[in-house]
Amino acid sequence: MKPREREVESNGWRRRITESAARGYLGDVLTLAEEAPTGSLQTGPTFRQVAVLSGHMIDAPGRPVPRFPASRESPVRSALSGILDGWNLGVTDLVMCGGAKGADILFAELCHARGAHVRLLIALEEPEFIERSVRHPGTSDWEIRYATLSRVCEVWSQPERLGPLPTNANAFERNNRWLLNTARIEQARAAGSSPLLAALVWDGNSTGDGPGGTSHFVREVKHLGGRLSIIDPKNC
Repeated sequence: MKPREREVESNGWRRRITESAARGYLGDVLTLAEEAPTGSLQTGPTFRQVAVLSGHMIDAPGRPVPRFPASRESPVRSALSGILDGWNLGVTDLVMCGGAKGADILFAELCHARGAHVRLLIALEEPEFIERSVRHPGTSDWEIRYATLSRVCEVWSQPERLGPLPTNANAFERNNRWLLNTARIEQARAAGSSPLLAALVWDGNSTGDGPGGTSHFVREVKHLGGRLSIIDPKNC
């Protein structure tokens, strides 16, 4: 067996790849196979709990159908804080999210304030990610907040970790699967007995804004048997 094959086998990746293929999660097979050779999840601390978030970005000005308007930032922050209280989240826990303006940054800020280890998995090279998912018309607030987080949190870039985007793939859908597969493996290593914890800032629209949106994340979390807590920005 070649060294790379031994690493994949010894880390248990081959079993997870086989299971995902058998269950029809072909996207999981892709990202598991890409991440497996790095061995990046086999070093570092073991955490008590593992939590992930996916959520809507703050609405752009003039969005025809409001989904997460800026006026709802404070209620969403309060609702997220309540979820973290219920999880008893703290210094022994790992949290991961995508790093975009809106739900991701709110979640990361709250978790960092509680002393949790925060890891941002961003879908694009950082300059492009900031342009597409952080910068907001008329204000530099979200860019400043992202920059602050990037100095105190881990930041993993999908292109650096997984390589170039395959033909016809969607970077944000790939990021959801990468985030959840990383969480799945970290959860398997966790010292505690709780299931994967997931918070979702979501308006309940099953179609969302396309591949990689929050509705896609909901389906993937359910596949993993995670414990879901959902916040609707309009009703929290």
